[in-house]
Amino acid sequence: MSFTRAATRRALDIFLVVPPTGAFANEILRFNFGVCHKQTSSLLSHIGTRRTHLSSAWEFDLFCNVAIGPPGCGKTDHLHDTIIANSGRWVLALPRTDLVDEQALALSRKAISQGRAISVEPIYYDQPGMKGKVQPRIAQAIEKLGVHPHSVVIMTHCALLDLAPERLTGWHVAVDEVPEGGVVSNRFAAGASWHNLDRLYRLEPVSGGWWRVLPRGEADLPTPGEVIHDSAEALREFHRRALNPARTVLIDIGNWQDARGTRQRVRWHSCWTPHGLLRHAASVTFAGANVLDSLVCRAAERVGADEIEFRPVPIASGRTAAPRVLIHYFTRHEGTTLWWDTQEGSRCLFKIGSHLSGIGFDGFWSGNHTVIPYLRHRFPGQEVAPRLSGTNGLREHRRCAYIYSNKPQAADGPLLEALGFDRDDIRRTREDEDVIQFVCRGAIRDGSFGGTYEVFLYSEQQAQRLHAYLVKSGITDDVELVPVVEAGLMDEERPSLPERLRREPDTITISERLALRREKARLRAQKNRDRKRAEAERNGTAKKRGRPKVKEAARVRLLPTLAEGADSAEIRVPEGSIKTGSGAAPTSLPGSAFQPLVEEPCLGDHVVARSSRGSADIAHPIAPGL
Repeated sequence: MSFTRAATRRALDIFLVVPPTGAFANEILRFNFGVCHKQTSSLLSHIGTRRTHLSSAWEFDLFCNVAIGPPGCGKTDHLHDTIIANSGRWVLALPRTDLVDEQALALSRKAISQGRAISVEPIYYDQPGMKGKVQPRIAQAIEKLGVHPHSVVIMTHCALLDLAPERLTGWHVAVDEVPEGGVVSNRFAAGASWHNLDRLYRLEPVSGGWWRVLPRGEADLPTPGEVIHDSAEALREFHRRALNPARTVLIDIGNWQDARGTRQRVRWHSCWTPHGLLRHAASVTFAGANVLDSLVCRAAERVGADEIEFRPVPIASGRTAAPRVLIHYFTRHEGTTLWWDTQEGSRCLFKIGSHLSGIGFDGFWSGNHTVIPYLRHRFPGQEVAPRLSGTNGLREHRRCAYIYSNKPQAADGPLLEALGFDRDDIRRTREDEDVIQFVCRGAIRDGSFGGTYEVFLYSEQQAQRLHAYLVKSGITDDVELVPVVEAGLMDEERPSLPERLRREPDTITISERLALRREKARLRAQKNRDRKRAEAERNGTAKKRGRPKVKEAARVRLLPTLAEGADSAEIRVPEGSIKTGSGAAPTSLPGSAFQPLVEEPCLGDHVVARSSRGSADIAHPIAPGL
């Protein structure tokens, strides 16, 4: 017998606390689902299996609804309307803490205006008037609101990613924008810390030369607070992900001893996907302009035992006017934070600041931490955070400037190797997505705006990609690229980076790296020997090739077991490895790789022999006649 997803979810809600056994359970099934007595045992078996999270017999459709559309089309309003219209228990996850109270207020007002009674509880870190850590407060809210017929817990993406999916059994989950930190990778040098890592985590092999990191049950694991304040900064992010039961962390070594040494770099990556939520939550819904192209979505399609279907739900833009967009750019070379940290790169930033100051730039602006000091206090514009997804408070601005770079780095190597991403994938989902989200927070976000909107970006390539997006998404076809020649950077060329900075991210394992290092050392030694010999030949001091030198003979004591009444012993050893004390030439035995040692008289209780190689490998008792 098969049961619908909705019927099964209803049964789970009923039996979430009460065990699905006995006559009471049979009566509930009969009255709520119309299940006859003969069918109750089958359905109860399914429910009992689900309660242990081992539902191999059930066939759930693993799918997420994804509300898609250009920025400003009303995707967040769609989530609010869905939550208000459908009674039940909901979790709403947002990108930042400043949005939690804002959307909690908006959701409550909309529910009241529609005559709907709904309990809304916002929870986030450093919340005014609230004490305690975030995760325990969320657990308390879930338990408290679990008995309400219609309730919402609003939290951040970070809190949702740290939350065990089992806690949300029977809840509906709505995620606004792509979760930040869903897909991460990096590398670290363990050094002497490998002992501590070995004590805390065990390694379990998986496919592709990666090992899963699992906390040891008997270990005294660090608390989140201890991780945050750990002096080993490079390990903080790794510990935070590895200690999270809702995430999987993979590394490229199978033994912590392989991480010894200051030059070894352990590569790791961790991907959060909706798999866990889909097995427990009643439903999962995303909303975002580019969710389907995000690393989280693409990672979910490549990892996990079950395939997830992302079902797009297009949201009409509702735009009534087409704005004119002018995209100004300063140079034809791509910018990077490494380049901006140099003397020439910082000069480019200074000139950009001078130009914006000269035109009296009065819009909102931001950039990388390297960029900010060259622009701050030089013009009357409003400085904002570099990432603004979900923000609606900048619609009055008709200008924006974004001097920003977020390109692939060496730490992205594990993502390139393990998940099959390429550098363009990472650039699109990071830099291009950040540019789109930032630019679309101004007046262009208003569908009724038909005026002129100005954007200032660093490079021509960024301007071209933004142009393509604005046209493709239907925001406007009236887009013009404007080179800022007067800034004096248009023909500025960025010099080639040193090989160590522009090389591709490392995608080899530690064992492969050690083998390469040994081979390079061998080649260097051979090259050095060849150089010295060539120099000696030029100087006429080269020695002629001859027989190899014989090392000083080492005295080796061989302790054979003598036959009864024998006064001498014959010992056979590998050919060429032994010379007798009398210097007699060795004699090879036909068809044998061994030669007899010339008999020596016993001196007390041992035989004395000399080895031309000085090796003591033969210094062990050998029975006579062998």
